[in-house]
Amino acid sequence: MDGDEIVLTPDKAEPYGAFESEHYATLLPDLAALRDFKLQDPVSFARRHGLLWHGPDQFLEGECRELLAWWEAVGEYLTMTISLYAALKQGLDEDTAKPIRDHMRAYRDARLFTAGIPDDKDALLEYASIQLSELMTRGLEGCTVALVAAAGLMREGKKLGPPGDFRYVYQPPDLVGAAYKHLATLIVSRAEFRECEGCGRWFQPEHGRQRHHSKDCGRNKRRRNAYWKA
Repeated sequence: MDGDEIVLTPDKAEPYGAFESEHYATLLPDLAALRDFKLQDPVSFARRHGLLWHGPDQFLEGECRELLAWWEAVGEYLTMTISLYAALKQGLDEDTAKPIRDHMRAYRDARLFTAGIPDDKDALLEYASIQLSELMTRGLEGCTVALVAAAGLMREGKKLGPPGDFRYVYQPPDLVGAAYKHLATLIVSRAEFRECEGCGRWFQPEHGRQRHHSKDCGRNKRRRNAYWKA
């Protein structure tokens, strides 16, 4: 950390594949949690994932710096996108506009959303769908589309496929693009997201009863509840 910037130097940086499971699986929730540095420490994020917009090519020129205010803004924007999707999915599953209306009112009260909110249920669900697609499109800016040979791709030391096997892939320019590419895949598959009842982080539940993003968070919440009851 250097004032209002986070700094990564070439001697401390190690290249890795953006879609390696170790990093890819946690990038999306970690990036969204940057909306509040109490939820996600930026230094810990940088040690695990790197900087948001600087990759191996930029590190050849020396140390790289990024403003923490921009990190916080990216986390807030991504959180708004995830929470809108979660509200929309809940509304569609339960045939109600209440989750969407509550979401939009909360962001309107925070002055992050200024447009009118349709009164009709179906109109509101359609409006929310369009808003979500626009948020995702902005998040995916800079991503390119490519056709790649599976024989030229490696995962855990093995080629992904034989000659003649091709993959249609999105190539993100940075970690922000990689996170939105992952989120787009989850939205298309109608994956579930929940907000942790202990700390407020967004996560994908492993089972229907999961209410905390980790076991430690759940234990800490129970300890706090026991303390106040005592």
